[in-house]
Amino acid sequence: AAVMLGAIIAAPASATIMYDQNVTNEVIFGSGNANGSYTVDQANGIELGLRGKLRHNAGGAPENTFNSNGDGTYSFNAIVGPGQSSPTAEWSFEWSINSNFDDNGAAL
Repeated sequence: AAVMLGAIIAAPASATIMYDQNVTNEVIFGSGNANGSYTVDQANGIELGLRGKLRHNAGGAPENTFNSNGDGTYSFNAIVGPGQSSPTAEWSFEWSINSNFDDNGAAL
């Protein structure tokens, strides 16, 4: 069985959702995490990013594989990650919020 992770981002009608994008100012969380493959919405100085990620490859090692379908959805197997104990899924999701992506607003 496969799981489809859909990007759900609330946005005004004038906003444009972009696929397979980098989030602004890089992505900063831990080490070894690449930027890219986010579904992104930018409006009113706020940027929201969401992506699906292959959490564990066939050997059980973590990797930066995002399985994007190019339309805001991501495809993964609905299984426990190889070499992992339940309930550690093969896939995960990552999100980003930038409250001043265009440097025109105030920091929160």
